[in-house]
Amino acid sequence: MIEKLEKIIQKAFPIICDGSHTASELIVLGKYDSISDMITDKLFLLKKHSPRNKIIEFVSFNHYNPTFEEVLIEFARRGLERPDSEDAFYFGIQYPDEQKMLPIFFLHEPVHNSSGNRFILALGGGLNQRYLYLSDFDSKWYWHCVFAATRST
Repeated sequence: MIEKLEKIIQKAFPIICDGSHTASELIVLGKYDSISDMITDKLFLLKKHSPRNKIIEFVSFNHYNPTFEEVLIEFARRGLERPDSEDAFYFGIQYPDEQKMLPIFFLHEPVHNSSGNRFILALGGGLNQRYLYLSDFDSKWYWHCVFAATRST
C-alpha cells in the first residue's frame, strides 16, 4: 500500500478548467456512480471565465489526522496553492481512475449547509465505482488519503 501511495503522490496532473460550465453540468460530464445530493449549482456557484491551465499535485502525510494547518504548511513548503471547488470537478472528469486508488480531498474554501456545517469536495471510489461527495471540513483525515493542491502553469 505504501509503494502504491508513493507512486500516486509523485504524479502531477495537468488540468484545463474551461470556465464555461455549471456544477451540475460538470457532474454529468464526470459520469460518477454516486453523487452527494447536496452538491448543487446553488452551493457551488461557478463563475464563468476563460480557460485556465493548472497542475494538480497531491500531498499526503504518513500519520493519522493531519490538521488543516499542517496541510497548508506543506502546500506552502512545496510552492503549492489551495485548490478551488472547480478544480475538483475538472480533475474528476479528466482523471477518472485516480480516485479509485485513494480518496482525494480538495481543501477549497468550504461551503456551508443550512446548519452552518462546513464541507469540501472529495473524490473517492473503488475498483469499479467513482464517487463525488462532500467531506466534513472539520473531520479527521487518515493517512491513506491525499490532498489536492494546485500549481499555476
